[in-house]
Amino acid sequence: MLTYQPDHAGPDVTGKPCCYRPPAEVIEARGRLLCDTQRGFERVRDLLEAGGEAWDTARIARWLSERERGHVETVPEEIEIELTTEDPLSDGSLLRPRGAEVGARGPVDMAVIRSMAAAIEPYDDVRVVLAGFGEPCCHPQFAEICRILRGSSAAAIAVRTSAVLDDPAIEAALFDTPVDVVEVTLDAVTRETYRRVHGADRFDEVVARLDRWLDQRTRRRSVLPLVIPSFIKANETLHEMEEFLDRWQRRLGMALITGYSHCAGQRERRAVTSMAPPQRGICRRVFRRAMVLADGRLTTCDEDFAARQVVGAVGEMPFSSLWQAPRFVEIRSHPRPDQPLCPACDEWHRP
Repeated sequence: MLTYQPDHAGPDVTGKPCCYRPPAEVIEARGRLLCDTQRGFERVRDLLEAGGEAWDTARIARWLSERERGHVETVPEEIEIELTTEDPLSDGSLLRPRGAEVGARGPVDMAVIRSMAAAIEPYDDVRVVLAGFGEPCCHPQFAEICRILRGSSAAAIAVRTSAVLDDPAIEAALFDTPVDVVEVTLDAVTRETYRRVHGADRFDEVVARLDRWLDQRTRRRSVLPLVIPSFIKANETLHEMEEFLDRWQRRLGMALITGYSHCAGQRERRAVTSMAPPQRGICRRVFRRAMVLADGRLTTCDEDFAARQVVGAVGEMPFSSLWQAPRFVEIRSHPRPDQPLCPACDEWHRP
């Protein structure tokens, strides 16, 4: 009833009187209060120690919002790992940093992967994303990396791929491990638009591979991996966005649409419009997301494709120390921290 259906479009019922409208502080609060993960136990423990057992819902929601603004988790909820900057679509890619503007990094050393798997061990709800500013499937030990992470305490493993490489070993790694989510960066519904934004005439083969992966999942009668085509909303792609959403909504019941980022002024501005709020606040992303580059260095966020805000190297220092480094402390404390990229960033409001 609540899902968008292209063939039966209608107003969003969640905004109508038939749906209960909770107070604003409850709507905006963030934080699960279920004791089903280690992090969940810790959050509920902190709530009870603050006196939450006697509070009403609105006060609990305010406590959650206040906690979010200042609490730094021991281990971030999501960790993105760049396996390599090698990429078959590195030339002429408009929507994502690629190729020469990123530079050569990696392939990531297996010791970094094992170190990250050990770092997240105390927690059972960490999401690991294999992506970065290259094609993760180009890593010569991609399958082994997937197996190591699957054997770790990670709750979910996602892979962001262009699906350009035709390699049975890659397909086996995705499906036999299995990973949880495969995001295919399609960004188009026609060959012409794909060629324009990716700089290569590979649309037909990528769609064919995506179809084959979906068919394989059906044949295996397996929920995993979820295979999701994604689309970056930009001036060059806006005319195909609605058709993209409708096509994959009919086929899969889902599609991923994200906004274009100029990466804090490092790239040309192609966004249709800025989504940043008018008043600058403290960056939300550095409280719960970490970005490990393919040379093993930890940087402050996934806008830093040129490694201008690195805090240290995984393996040379404990990950917990890197996560609490002075550069992170400054960014978490000031709306416009004195860092190379932060003042020009438009993505600070995104979770």
